[in-house]
Amino acid sequence: MLDVVLDKLAGCCEIINLGDSVGTCGDSNQVIARLEACCIRTVLGNHDLEILENRTVAADRTMAEQLADGHDAFESEVDLTARSRDYLQRSEHAFQNIYSGRRVTFQHALLGYLDGQLYFDYVTRLNAQTLITEINTDIAFVGHSHVPVIMELNDDDVKAFRITDTVVDLPFHRRRRYVVNPGSIGAPRSLRGQDVASYAIMDTERMTLTIEVHRG
Repeated sequence: MLDVVLDKLAGCCEIINLGDSVGTCGDSNQVIARLEACCIRTVLGNHDLEILENRTVAADRTMAEQLADGHDAFESEVDLTARSRDYLQRSEHAFQNIYSGRRVTFQHALLGYLDGQLYFDYVTRLNAQTLITEINTDIAFVGHSHVPVIMELNDDDVKAFRITDTVVDLPFHRRRRYVVNPGSIGAPRSLRGQDVASYAIMDTERMTLTIEVHRG
């Protein structure tokens, strides 16, 4: 499925991977080799960080508190080559670009620390404003939940739209801010069917968003 999606994105000026490049759903080394060959910029997900730091990385605040109180018996099911590890080690937790005067940030999730350990948290309607404020951005692209959703923030009002089919050319209104989760290519959690993937395309000149749901 990754090759199918990359073929569809061939005309894009830049491709960004929002993390969780490793996992048990496929060959992680092949996935990373493909990302590296295509010069795809990657942010680290919690599954990636687990492999690099050989520890369980909490997927939310509650899990972080449980890990802080107990023993972490992490055992990796993924065997990465040295080259794959090097690729992940060169990846970032987050980065921000400016497109058409708007700040756009890319990171896997809402990031937090407990007892000096980094953990990841799901972005929801309840904490979307916190994310936008903490990272000082107009638009945030995140992953983590593997569920495609768009959140539109208008002052204190947050509207969330879960994506089940392809949406095309949604405008980013200048007076509003957004959180976009494109979903997942290799491990979707909300879309029915095994051969299904979702991804986002942003037109950085027109400032519009398309989320493509591909069913093989």
